[in-house]
Amino acid sequence: MLDRYNTIGIVAATYVAEDSLVTCTNKFSKNPNLVGRTWKFTYSINGDNLHWKVLNKNGAVINEGDSKRVKD
Repeated sequence: MLDRYNTIGIVAATYVAEDSLVTCTNKFSKNPNLVGRTWKFTYSINGDNLHWKVLNKNGAVINEGDSKRVKD
């Protein structure tokens, strides 16, 4: 169980959304070095699909992925 806990990122943040750009500021983190850190991502929605891209401080995409809504 401890192995799984060590791989999970736990963060609480404030979010400001402007169009499809979201700016997040970490207020709490399991890792104290992440508290106060700001990061940004963009997103697009198509039906039940969400596509997101995490941006670096220069606005370049450093990670992206898809999330899908699970239906009952």
